[in-house]
Amino acid sequence: MKSPEVTVVIPMYNARRWIDETLQSVAHQTLPLSQIEILVVDDASTDDSVAVATTFLAEHGLRGRVISKSRNAGPSAARNTGWQLAKTEWVQFVDADDLLAPHKLAAQLAAALEQPADVAVVYSPWQHYAQRDGAWGRIDDVVSPTVDDDPVLRILQDFWFGYVGPTLIRTSVLKELGGLNEQLHLGEDFDLMLRIAMAGHRFHKVDVDQPAFFYRDTPDSQWRRAMANPQSMRDLLQVIRRVELFLTARGTHGLSVEAREALASRYQRCLESFMDRDPISFRQTLDWMSALQLSCPPGTGRNLRLMSSAVGYANAQRLRFSYRRVKRRLLAK
Repeated sequence: MKSPEVTVVIPMYNARRWIDETLQSVAHQTLPLSQIEILVVDDASTDDSVAVATTFLAEHGLRGRVISKSRNAGPSAARNTGWQLAKTEWVQFVDADDLLAPHKLAAQLAAALEQPADVAVVYSPWQHYAQRDGAWGRIDDVVSPTVDDDPVLRILQDFWFGYVGPTLIRTSVLKELGGLNEQLHLGEDFDLMLRIAMAGHRFHKVDVDQPAFFYRDTPDSQWRRAMANPQSMRDLLQVIRRVELFLTARGTHGLSVEAREALASRYQRCLESFMDRDPISFRQTLDWMSALQLSCPPGTGRNLRLMSSAVGYANAQRLRFSYRRVKRRLLAK
C-alpha cells in the first residue's frame, strides 16, 4: 500500500456529539484515502467518544487509530501527541467538532508538494458554521486572509488568521519549534502561527473556489471557557508582547504605523477583558498601549473616541475602569 502523504490529527475530548461528522468530512476527501493517515487523540474523555471514533474508523476502513491518554492535558498536548506520531511531512489539525471540505486535502497537498523547503504552512479560505433551528449551516462571509508577504505583521493584523484548521503544516517545522505551547489554553494556535513566522518560515496561500474548512461554533467549546479565565488572558497578553518585542528588534526605525495599530488592537481586546477582573494586568496593558503613541486603536467605539479626544486614550480608559469599579461596589451593597 502506498505510504500516506498527510496526517490528520484530531484532538478529542467528550466529543461524541460531533466526532462522527468530523470523521465523515475526512472520509469524504477527494484525496485518495490511501494517502491519508488519521490519528484521533482522545484527551481522557469521560463519555464514549473513543468507542464512537474507533467504530467509525473500522467500519469505513480508514487508515488510522485512536490514541487514548490517561489524563486530560488540554488540546495542545493532544495535538502534540498526534503530530509526534505522524509518519508524513504534512499535518492537518482539525478539532473534533470542525469539518474539512471535500477538496481541502487534495488542493492543499498538491500545492504543498510544489513548495520549496522554507514554506512551512499552506492555507486556504474558510467559513464559520453555526446551529440555527437545530441544523448546522454556513454563516458570515468566507474568511480569506493573505499573510504571505509579511507573515508576522499580517497574522497580528488579522484576527481571523491563527486557527490551525485551515492550514497544512510541515511536521519538520513543528519538531523544530517544539509544537504547540501546552501552557497556553487560549490562542495556542495563534501563538504557533506567529512562532513559525518569527522563525523565518514562509506561508503560501492556496486559493480555492469554495471554503476548504468549516469552523463549528459549538456552545461548550473550550475557547469559551478559556476566555473567561483571567490566567488564560494573561498568557495570551504575553504572546502579543513577545511579538511586539520581535517587531521592535526587527525594525531599524522603530515600529511601523501598521505594527503599532495591530498591536494596539490586540492589546485593546485584552484590556476589555481585564477591566472587570484583573486591575494589575489592566494597568500593564494600558502602559504598553500608551507606549505605542496612538490617539486611539483602530476600531475604538465612538464614545471612547470622543472621551479620548478630550482627556487622552489612557485617561479615558482609566476613567472607564474607575466608573465600573465604583458601579460594582454600589451594586454589591
